[in-house]
Amino acid sequence: MSISEDSSKNQKEEGLQVPSISQQKPEQPRWLEMIIEGYPEQVGDILRTLPTMIGGNPKKIESETKIAMRTLAGFFIMMIVIVVLTAVLAYKGVISGDAVGFILGSAFGSMITFLYRYLIPAEPQ
Repeated sequence: MSISEDSSKNQKEEGLQVPSISQQKPEQPRWLEMIIEGYPEQVGDILRTLPTMIGGNPKKIESETKIAMRTLAGFFIMMIVIVVLTAVLAYKGVISGDAVGFILGSAFGSMITFLYRYLIPAEPQ
């Protein structure tokens, strides 16, 4: 006797019937209907502002992007000035090769730190 025959035989003997999925009706949450009926204006306000809350205010995002791009442009201009000034001073013999390596390493290290900290979004913890 196989397992399926045993289980079908036990169900027939005990009179067990498993209701089909189509026969079951899911329960509707009454608390949600009560909130919607009790506070229609507040629910309407929330539903109207929901897209803005999810996507953000486009004007604010645009202004923040402009500020970030201006800051980034200023930072890169400052780095270019430092690199050019260091190259000119090294060419004239005012500073040594060790000083050039230190200045350029510091400049590029700060640039990489800036890019990592301000342009890569922080991961939620």
